[in-house]
Amino acid sequence: MIVTQFLEQLQLYWIWFGVATLLLLVEVFAGSFRFMAASVAALIVGVLSHFFPYVEFPVQLLFFGVIAAVLVWTSSFYLNARMKEVNRLREIVASKAYVGREVKLVGGIRNGFGSAHIDDVVWPVNGQDCPAGSQVKVVDMSGAKLIVEPLA
Repeated sequence: MIVTQFLEQLQLYWIWFGVATLLLLVEVFAGSFRFMAASVAALIVGVLSHFFPYVEFPVQLLFFGVIAAVLVWTSSFYLNARMKEVNRLREIVASKAYVGREVKLVGGIRNGFGSAHIDDVVWPVNGQDCPAGSQVKVVDMSGAKLIVEPLA
């Protein structure tokens, strides 16, 4: 009885904003983006409950469930695809797969720093100064940087 009266006096959107904040705090420690998606869903329901205060709490809870499910699924689908690309790039760096490959410079090398385009990825390069479009050979990989030498 007391809880019901308290909820009637307190606008429900404040509860949703509080839930969004708590879920965001959980996300800080979890780091999985699922809680962030649920936090965004709570924020959306909070805004909707502010503009439509006559919608009952069970309906708002249903909206939250649906929106959270859609956002969690969408974010996990996007993140899984992105993580595959990140893992592929890590394997390339770990195996030094590009050593010995001849590549074309995208932006040239100035003051020892430049960039090259290999397999749909622009890689940072270190080497002798060269103009854009020059052909260089990858002689080593240091982390995510390619060490190059100009071709004669």
